Amino acid sequence: MPAIAPAHVLGALEGPLYCAVLTLLFVGSLYVFPGALSLNRNHPSVIWRRFMAVGVACVACPLFVYVQPHGHGASASTPFWAWISFRTDTLLPATVGPLLAFVLLFLGPLLLLALDDLLPFQADFPAAQVAAQFRSLIVWRDLVVGPIAEEIVFRACMTPLLWASGYARGTIVLIQPLFFGIAHLHQGYALYRQYGRTADAVRIAVRSMLFQFAYTTVFGWMATFVLLRTNSVWATIVVHAFCNAMGFPDADEVAEHPKRRMLVVVHVAGFVGFLRTVWTLTSPRLFRSIYWGYAAP
Repeated sequence: MPAIAPAHVLGALEGPLYCAVLTLLFVGSLYVFPGALSLNRNHPSVIWRRFMAVGVACVACPLFVYVQPHGHGASASTPFWAWISFRTDTLLPATVGPLLAFVLLFLGPLLLLALDDLLPFQADFPAAQVAAQFRSLIVWRDLVVGPIAEEIVFRACMTPLLWASGYARGTIVLIQPLFFGIAHLHQGYALYRQYGRTADAVRIAVRSMLFQFAYTTVFGWMATFVLLRTNSVWATIVVHAFCNAMGFPDADEVAEHPKRRMLVVVHVAGFVGFLRTVWTLTSPRLFRSIYWGYAAP
């Protein structure tokens, strides 16, 4: 598929406004059922109901994009499913290439697990515990349903709206994840309630919200870059699930480890390796991305 320039068929504020509408639709769907505010987010009934709610959102948001007059910038030569990055013709490279780059990004944490014999097929790998976790709704939420739903709404659906507003790729990479970060701030209220609605609870909630916003925004920058390069939501779903599984690197654990110098070196080397390989492993020439010219590196 040929790369296509930003369409400019929406006003400069229309794309971001529609993205805000999708954000409200997604977050609002989490609270429409009875008990949504009173029960803990990890309660099984809350998780099941939220699965159903975000399932509806994953259908409603693409439909919202589709019905906007020229909102997705689609042309006769480019089907709608390509605009929302639901492509299957590049499924294998899209799910393998970007993942390899993110494995390099987490090379330090993976080495830490290896040194403690906690990787699969190592002596202390908790196979029974891991198997039990996959029977947990929380794990399914964090590693399966969450990544799928969030990438469909916040990457696949928002990218064409901003593209149709004429925003350049770099601007989309910077501003689109802000909606993703804002969408996670509602979890601060759950912490405030959990810690007793006190002044300390406010401080805990605010610190958590700031960290969550920063972390999700930085990840969003990387994921949006990957989607624009690969034109594949499957790529961002896989890397999202992997990052959720790895979690945020534990600096204290590295500092206290007997081999901390080696771990620091490998953390830095992994980050540099990620920066050097992510461009190659997400080459638009390989994926024929409509959002990135083939001549781009």
